[in-house]
Amino acid sequence: MLAFDGSEGAKKGLEAGIGLVKLYQAELWALAMQEKLARFAGTMDEVMEEKAFGRQYFEQILGEARLRAKEAGIELKTDIRISHHAKTIVEVAKEGKFDLILVGHTGLSEV
Repeated sequence: MLAFDGSEGAKKGLEAGIGLVKLYQAELWALAMQEKLARFAGTMDEVMEEKAFGRQYFEQILGEARLRAKEAGIELKTDIRISHHAKTIVEVAKEGKFDLILVGHTGLSEV
């Protein structure tokens, strides 16, 4: 499983994951995590707008990651969660019974 935020570090993690999939005939998942939304906002429309904007961004970067994986001949499965990053990475890894977690060293988020 790859924690993916679209950063250069995450892209390097994707390349490492692609290499591991080819080497071990494994499966690769990319997990993107949107920051939790502010608890208080001016209007409900502002909250919904922010949520939609975040989702659109993560769908775009995960789409680009799926395309890169497809070019390498593998299928990349993806998931987006609104969450606390570290906690969610561990929870999703347990849920999916993943053997390995890949995380880039720098990023655009708290990952």
